[in-house]
Amino acid sequence: MISFSIKEILVSIGYAAGYGVAYSAIFSLCLLIRALIFSLSNILSDIFKFEKIVPLPSFKKHIKLSERGAIFSFLSVIIFALGFILISYFALDGVIRVYMLFFAFAAFYLSKFVLFDFLNKIFVWFFDKLLMLLCLLLRISFAPIRSLFKFVKSRVKYFLRAIK
Repeated sequence: MISFSIKEILVSIGYAAGYGVAYSAIFSLCLLIRALIFSLSNILSDIFKFEKIVPLPSFKKHIKLSERGAIFSFLSVIIFALGFILISYFALDGVIRVYMLFFAFAAFYLSKFVLFDFLNKIFVWFFDKLLMLLCLLLRISFAPIRSLFKFVKSRVKYFLRAIK
């Protein structure tokens, strides 16, 4: 059994904690991007299918950050394990220690629940307000064209009825 000095153990704990925080940031970002991609079709339909200008679409209505697919969960576990093995090789010459795994998990969950869930809520709020502003501008700019199109469509229908 290989024994390590206190300095090497403390450095390995620091690497494990740093890896947990970094993985938490990447994991939270991937969750946000996944939620944005899966809600994109609903949001685009809300943007372009409207009767009135005022009820604006909202990301908060469509984005569900808590939902994860089986493939996403499987890949996240595999990537975490591979990264942990690489950190073990970097910190302790390939010796995998349980305390490093404990500190990596603790740093992951602590930073995810304390920091990155809060940051995800801020990003969703920011994207929601940005979407509302862009949608309002689009709807105001397209409202005259849309009303002109409806007017021409009704006149064409009226003309076609008159011909029959």
